[in-house]
Amino acid sequence: MSAHAERIAAIVLELAKRKMALAQPMQRKELSELEARQGITLPEELRDFVLLAGASSSGPGFGLMSPAEAMSRNPKAAPRDPFPFSTAQANAIGRERLIDKNEHAMLEGWTMPGTLTLAGHGCGWESAIVVTGEQRGFIWYGGDGWWPEGRVLGRGRGRRFEQLGFLDWYERWLDRNIN
Repeated sequence: MSAHAERIAAIVLELAKRKMALAQPMQRKELSELEARQGITLPEELRDFVLLAGASSSGPGFGLMSPAEAMSRNPKAAPRDPFPFSTAQANAIGRERLIDKNEHAMLEGWTMPGTLTLAGHGCGWESAIVVTGEQRGFIWYGGDGWWPEGRVLGRGRGRRFEQLGFLDWYERWLDRNIN
């Protein structure tokens, strides 16, 4: 049983209550073959989700893409290449965007190596999960620039930025779309 099985089951239940779309889960063999062709292994939370819940679903933006759709969507993307930013850089950008309210804080570039698109948001903007390097498993948002998805914790001078992994990102979307 997956370490994330309870959280994933709660997501599936919430999607069913809201009558939201959820594709069939992927077969382990199918996912392993897809990963082998790309030279990557999906981060654990996403891998568990597509194996236990569904390959794609309602979700942020225009919906959660299946790994197969994401891998075929942008042939120039290079998910197996090293992700170019460190956790220290991610935290600095996240803090500047969310705590200091600088909406221009981002890292330049249209495609981000070491990522796999999760959801399109229109006009070239997307949410992607990092699949290589120390940022593996964290969500980044981008288009003509990129920044880490996250939230602010604490108050006053003790505020800090915390990045979101796949399940936190997806649950945040569910929480924001209750009605």
